[in-house]
Amino acid sequence: MRVFTLLTGGLLSLLLVSGCGDDGSTGATTPPPLSKAEFIKQADAACTKRVEEARKEFFAYGQRVAKAKESDAERKAHLDTVAKTIIAPELRQQVADVKALGMPKGDEGEIEEILLALERGIAKAEAQPQRAIEESSRLLEPAARLASAYGLKVCGTG
Repeated sequence: MRVFTLLTGGLLSLLLVSGCGDDGSTGATTPPPLSKAEFIKQADAACTKRVEEARKEFFAYGQRVAKAKESDAERKAHLDTVAKTIIAPELRQQVADVKALGMPKGDEGEIEEILLALERGIAKAEAQPQRAIEESSRLLEPAARLASAYGLKVCGTG
């Protein structure tokens, strides 16, 4: 149970630190631009919703694993599953939610830079789930730094 508790903390850290990223999709229409303050408000609200949904899924998964009386090695083996079926999809949905917002005029490049940095962190986390748990803040620090500097309080900053 101790190992699962450690894994839980690491995965939640990954989710909270990352907030938003790029899903690689292209939208057919561009929404009208928002003010910076309104963009931050709406983006943080979208990211908060996704973090809460992922937490629910993750804790439900954790309860199933804990009840299964699996060994620590078996729990560790579930990291790939958790990263690919809970964490990554929620992060990618955050990206879609943020991209659906109208980016403030003149800030598009800065926001795209945040999303690109986060996408790189998500890709690294997906490729190496164990490393993501152990070093989540390092993997996603570039995106968190950019998001915080922009003024986001939830997306990308945890």
